[in-house]
Amino acid sequence: MMRCLNVDQKNLHEQYSILGKEVASISKQERQLMNEKVWHAISKEGIWHLPIDKKYGGKGLTWQDCVVALDGFFSHYSDIEFLTLLMSHISSLYLISQYGTSAIKKRYLPRLMQGETAQLLISQYLNKLFSEDAYFKKRENQILSIKNNKIFIHAEKFKNNIEFYITEKTSYLISSTKNKSANSILNEGNKFIAKEVGVSALCDLINFERLLYGLLSANHVRKLKQQNNI
Repeated sequence: MMRCLNVDQKNLHEQYSILGKEVASISKQERQLMNEKVWHAISKEGIWHLPIDKKYGGKGLTWQDCVVALDGFFSHYSDIEFLTLLMSHISSLYLISQYGTSAIKKRYLPRLMQGETAQLLISQYLNKLFSEDAYFKKRENQILSIKNNKIFIHAEKFKNNIEFYITEKTSYLISSTKNKSANSILNEGNKFIAKEVGVSALCDLINFERLLYGLLSANHVRKLKQQNNI
């Protein structure tokens, strides 16, 4: 991958590779405390500021730049549980920045740039529907265990449509066969992706996360080879 990077991207890769080394050196502690320390270190370096427009508090770079930075970070930090949740946060940012209305971006992106967290929650029905895809497995119960967890994106299926809602509640969504919600979260005011592009947004999200998991897996394999002198 490094052969395809420009000078600025190589610098980004090196910057976040160093960060990966730093957080990897954090001694193993109680999970909550460790997550807090790692999250603070990552936030300080602003890895998710990279692809977000400057008017929302980001750095105005590209998502390719962000992926390069993540690759550098993955090269030295390998706590799978934490990284899975980190990628959920990054994926939420991706959905908001790519598909959110101007009002949604203005409301949520500045808050996320200031350190609040977002998590992606996949409904039980979608988990079953795509059960053969590791992307969906166990996502429903994964919540980043840090104190400022406030913003949630829910992906839900109704009839032949995939719908996305953004909230500040942690309640899980339950699909209704009658297309009637038993949860107050599901209302038009919280919907932020148009129904007609819901399926496309979901496919885009899957491709984006597969790229991230691919980088994570490649770095994990590389480290295993190094450990075994292969």
